[in-house]
Amino acid sequence: MPTMMPRILAAGLGVSAVALAAGATYQAAATRRDRRLIPGPGSDVDIGGRTLRVHTTGLGEQPGPTVVFESGMATPLELWAWIQEGVAGFAPTVAYDRAGIGRSAPGPLPRTAECTTDDLEALLEAVGAQPPYVLVAHSYGGLLVRHFAERHPEQVAGLVLADVAHPEELVRSQRQRVGLPFVEQYLRDSMWQSTIGMIRLNPHSDRRFRIDGLPEEARLSAKAAFCTRQMWHGSYAEFEAWQSDVNAEVRDAKLPPQCRLYVLTAGATVTGDPVHLQLQEELARLSDDAVHEIVDEVEHIELITHEQPAARVVAAVQNVVRAVREQRALHPADHKSGKER
Repeated sequence: MPTMMPRILAAGLGVSAVALAAGATYQAAATRRDRRLIPGPGSDVDIGGRTLRVHTTGLGEQPGPTVVFESGMATPLELWAWIQEGVAGFAPTVAYDRAGIGRSAPGPLPRTAECTTDDLEALLEAVGAQPPYVLVAHSYGGLLVRHFAERHPEQVAGLVLADVAHPEELVRSQRQRVGLPFVEQYLRDSMWQSTIGMIRLNPHSDRRFRIDGLPEEARLSAKAAFCTRQMWHGSYAEFEAWQSDVNAEVRDAKLPPQCRLYVLTAGATVTGDPVHLQLQEELARLSDDAVHEIVDEVEHIELITHEQPAARVVAAVQNVVRAVREQRALHPADHKSGKER
């Protein structure tokens, strides 16, 4: 029997190698099919030797300011579908995929806030977007818009921060620290599973990626993006840079003088982590002209992907846009529901 073991092991490894090769072949073919059948919203724009996917509305047609969306980590631009559609009714908009995310080509490593700001600068110029800008961010994107705003204070007139990250959350929130290894494992598993086509075979992928609340076209397009190997490699690169570079780059970032700031906090996030509320309140104090709203009983991702809470984000953006146009401060009275601080 011992003499048979090497043969059995070799046979098993051979079968595994064949299965992995078959999975990789299936993944490559399915990705090509998706690119043909589900091209996604927007178009690819060259920013100097590589492309970023961008979806714009109303540029050169709607009056400013221009509303620019910055996504959370591991999320393609389709997750802004409800909000971009709502904002497009009263302002020009720009939503995009960062380098290596969604349908955008990978960029230089590490993916620092400086790199992302460089890319966004080049993209806004390439599509002809005009300042002033109102930057709207979710989750990890909140760190990136703060960096952009500090570097371009003359261009940024307002920020809307939808349950965004705080640069000290991994230090001060025990829940965030405990959850960090699970986030890393999720990203690693997704990189592996997307390489051999396993994500495509998961019948519950919509719930896994929390995209079941999106409009149908956006849901299908986002799902196609989540199934790609590039999406997860790009997301893991941002995960690493978040800890090694981005938090430090943004920790002392200041907002421009007179910057209107609207902070929305997901109520369910606060329930699970009381420190999160403290951090969100600190973000609201970054500007003397700020409104802080808690959207009760709403989860972190549902704040932007479900129609009803997304409408609250649209209302916040509209309040900031109006204040910029009328050259006035934000008024808490502009907000009709929810809690303010």
